[in-house]
Amino acid sequence: MWAMVYLLKGNTVLLGQRLSSHGHSTFALPGGHLEFGELFEECAARKVKEETSLNIEKIEFITVTNNVFLTN
Repeated sequence: MWAMVYLLKGNTVLLGQRLSSHGHSTFALPGGHLEFGELFEECAARKVKEETSLNIEKIEFITVTNNVFLTN
């Protein structure tokens, strides 16, 4: 499972520039894989801390989707 985090301040959203080969130089929301037994909110806080050094509060779970990505 994967969590994406929308960090909102006023009418702005925090994006990070990807440095890895996957999507290099594109922009993306902070996020990543959930650890076994981890809640979405815990994952959100952990990934934002790992990727931005920010501590976030007032985490609100919004939705879950079930997307299937077919290989080429």
